[in-house]
Amino acid sequence: MRVVTESRAQSGRCLGSIDSDIRVTPQVDSCSTDRLRRKPSLSSSRGCYRVFLSIFATVCVTRGMQHAFFCSNADTPEAQFKNAAVHEQRARAAEKAASVATEISVERGDEHVQKKKSSSFYSRENYKPPDFVIESVYLDFDLDETETRVKAALTMYRKPGRPVVNLVLDGDGLIAEKVSVSYERENANEAGNGSKKVSVEATQTFPLSSPDAGNQETRQAYLRSENGSSSPSDKEMISPRPGIAVEKSGSLLICKDILPSESEQRFVVKTQVRISPQDNSRLSGLYVSDGVLVTHNEAQGFRRITFFLDRPDVMTQWRVRLTARKQDYPVLLSNGELVESGDDPTDPEKHFSVFSDPHKKPSYLFALVAGKLHSVGHDYEKRDKSLVKVSVWSTPENVAKLSWALQSIIRAMKGDEILFGRDYDSNVFHIVCVNGFNAGAMENKGLNIFNCDSLLADPTTTTDEEYRGILRVVAHEYFHNWSGNRVTLRDWTELTLKEGLTVYREQEFMGSQYSSGVARVEDARLVLSQQFREDSGPLAHPVRPDHYASVDNLYSVTVYKKGAEIFRMYATLLGPSAFRKGLNLYFSRYDGQAATCENFRSAMEEASGRNLSQFFLWYTREGTPEVEITGFTFDKTRKQFSFTVTQKPPPMSDYEIRMYGQKAQFLHIPIRVSFINRRTKKPELYVGQRTTVLELRGETQTFTFTDTEEEPLVAPLQSFSAPVKLTVPSQTEEDLAILIGASFDPFTRWNAFQFLALQILKERMATKKKETSGVLSPAFQQGLHFALRDMPLSPAFTALLLTLPSYSRLEQDAPRPLDPDAIISARRSLLRDIYYFHRNALDEAYVATTIPKVDDRERDRQLESAEDPEQWQRRALRSILLEYVTANRDERSAKLALKHFKDARVMTDKIAALHVLVDLPFNKEREEALHLFYEEARGNPQLLTKWFALQARSSLPETLDRIRELEKHPEYKPLVPNFVRALYSTFMHGNPSVFHRRDGAGYELAFVFLQSMDRINPRTASRAATAFLSWKKYDKERQGRARSVLERLANLPGISNDLKDVVDRALAA
Repeated sequence: MRVVTESRAQSGRCLGSIDSDIRVTPQVDSCSTDRLRRKPSLSSSRGCYRVFLSIFATVCVTRGMQHAFFCSNADTPEAQFKNAAVHEQRARAAEKAASVATEISVERGDEHVQKKKSSSFYSRENYKPPDFVIESVYLDFDLDETETRVKAALTMYRKPGRPVVNLVLDGDGLIAEKVSVSYERENANEAGNGSKKVSVEATQTFPLSSPDAGNQETRQAYLRSENGSSSPSDKEMISPRPGIAVEKSGSLLICKDILPSESEQRFVVKTQVRISPQDNSRLSGLYVSDGVLVTHNEAQGFRRITFFLDRPDVMTQWRVRLTARKQDYPVLLSNGELVESGDDPTDPEKHFSVFSDPHKKPSYLFALVAGKLHSVGHDYEKRDKSLVKVSVWSTPENVAKLSWALQSIIRAMKGDEILFGRDYDSNVFHIVCVNGFNAGAMENKGLNIFNCDSLLADPTTTTDEEYRGILRVVAHEYFHNWSGNRVTLRDWTELTLKEGLTVYREQEFMGSQYSSGVARVEDARLVLSQQFREDSGPLAHPVRPDHYASVDNLYSVTVYKKGAEIFRMYATLLGPSAFRKGLNLYFSRYDGQAATCENFRSAMEEASGRNLSQFFLWYTREGTPEVEITGFTFDKTRKQFSFTVTQKPPPMSDYEIRMYGQKAQFLHIPIRVSFINRRTKKPELYVGQRTTVLELRGETQTFTFTDTEEEPLVAPLQSFSAPVKLTVPSQTEEDLAILIGASFDPFTRWNAFQFLALQILKERMATKKKETSGVLSPAFQQGLHFALRDMPLSPAFTALLLTLPSYSRLEQDAPRPLDPDAIISARRSLLRDIYYFHRNALDEAYVATTIPKVDDRERDRQLESAEDPEQWQRRALRSILLEYVTANRDERSAKLALKHFKDARVMTDKIAALHVLVDLPFNKEREEALHLFYEEARGNPQLLTKWFALQARSSLPETLDRIRELEKHPEYKPLVPNFVRALYSTFMHGNPSVFHRRDGAGYELAFVFLQSMDRINPRTASRAATAFLSWKKYDKERQGRARSVLERLANLPGISNDLKDVVDRALAA
């Protein structure tokens, strides 16, 4: 049976046809039932309308059932995991049932793009500005963990010049209770003597009780007089019609017929919905974490709270009222300033707080927190002497661990003033941490929300790296106040405009707080090992993608880290003065607006007077450019030195071909170089400068330098001036050794040493022998000599030099097909050989970096300070030295590592010892250390996640069995992302020898995990699944087993869009 209702009177679709084979074909062009054209089989328009009511009621009832499925409680984590999975499965079944009943397809003027049913991609080229403006929003929350009611009042209008279209407000999983649309308009007086204002209101309540109820009260639009009277003489009956409905997707449809026909005519949309925070296992929207109600709305979580235009280019002013039980939620927080609070007049057990935010913001930056929280605070004095009340919040048991976070935010506020001239714009700033959070942190305006792992710090639980990480993340989220909040994004493909720019600002800040050279090397190392790897795999994409299937999968190392490198290249090309001028212009010009990468470029062009159109290709080009330097010549008579630089850019994207045609477009690449005198082994100046920036704009360019007395050694790509793969074919090992010993640039020294190590490792990986060893080259030995020589001057940099290339870096250079065991064995053998040739120096250095305990407890604490950057540097070196002095992997190594663990006074030393022990085949020492660590970690989530992760990364054969046992551990929390990442993400991403086991057992364990996790938290599942992206680089046997898992994942019933996006791209690689 097929029922079709259609109209050709107007464009704008509201209904669809229902096929018995469950296919839905949109055919209706209007919401007005008086325009519905009936099929011959229907006796009348009333019959057609009743068909619609029946369908619509089915949708509403189904949505009610879906909510009921999410209302089950569970007493144990295991039960919660299973029940949440069942809830999600039933919810998806309900959605499928709803799709059988109806599909309301509409001309979505408020959407970024007119989406076709045949495609799930959002295309940036089809971006469409919103037809409607939300002038202001008022939210009223009646908070409860099991059932929260959200009332929203949106004051809106249609933009001038925009067509009359239906209004669609995004929604996801909401239980709609009531929706109304109201406005005032002039109504002609029947007597013909003028007009008067009348109020128009259309109201819909949900769910419909039955298809034949008539709904005279819920499906009528009233014309009310100005005084609001609802007497029969003051209202006009409108024919019953489906003017307000909830779509299959969960969004709210308000047909254009009941909206004002005039543009800029204000109208108010009021909605009332129910949500269940405790059943929100996705941790997107409003949910519960350890008894605290908290939100996470980026990118599309707000639609899980209430109906809204949930897109970043809709910025509005917010006023929010929170009401909750005093006993359970004594602290209520939201964006902006507290303007009113008190006891709830309707319930003495409740209280309320009202917040007003004077700054416009999009929905993804809205936040609320309610719970039993304590805080530490500080009044920060800005440059204009005004004060900002800074508060950092946590649950009571963690408040003693907030001191470092408070110090970090104060440093960040001062740093933004000094480095970028940016002041904070309100008199309050809050940070709150919770254990259950999908990300590290979120920059909600004035109310940053953090994962506890990214905020809590204590010498007994926090490593030096984590202390620095907290400072980095706190600064990053605070810097978003300008780069992301005050100036936000037009659409999500512009994500790098806030994330890449903020990472750059964060990097500059960290360089001012720590060793700038070490900070730059660490940033470059991440790009070389992780971003280059992403560029060469199935998830490769431009810094600004042309399209996407899952918005959550946009949050990539390319968008963040390569994006930061592009902003750094702006600064390199323009110089600090022009770049600062352009940055100030960008912030001032686009304050309170949703911007694009083109807007940033225009500000830089105006500030510098330069045309940067060619440079802009960095945003649209996918992949890693290759640069080669050849043709070194020296004319002693003319005192001229020259060389040729050639670029091989990645292939042009389809978007670039459409924009520029088939002609090759070359990138504008800044290459910072310096020169070293080969004879004196000292840097030389050129035109009075230690470095000069070459601008490569064509395929091949020759650069000539005059007044050169001797042929110098070129040190190219100083400070990693561009994210490119650089080769210098004529460069010898002796040249690299000179660079290690003589260059003043930390990145040049580090990169030269890495190159020498890579050459040795590539040879050893090719042999595929487990116990490969050999003589170290003279140049490498000389590089080691320089590293050990400078150890006392810069222990942190020496630690970087001595750290061998990581697995992810080696994976890019290893022979194909990849053999994980050969990669790991090659790295271990080089560690062992370095120790063999430099044993005395390394042993002495290890002892020298150890501070003996003293009887004075306070003095001992100061000597091993967890917050002192000098101690961070010393311990960084000591940790890498421990790897060398235990490189033989014998019983002596196990005993030494156990002693290191037992003697440790700070967490950094304990973790360094455990990293060694979990990979050694000596059960006694390993199990003793793990047992002692567990006794310390018991009941502490920050330590327990470390305990789980350490065991998940062990390369020993029994690791898979141990992971299965750990998943059943009473302190493992399967619904908390931190625990899931610690166990399974560590195993899949940080344990290649076990994950890529030849028998496929690692893949099978991952399949079981992903299948379950996708029903609970698709974002966590999709991130873990990226471990499969390199599957085609391995041997045929491993490929076959990985493909089997990927195909089974792709065919899972109800697979999430997030996971499907990753799996499909992996299979298509």
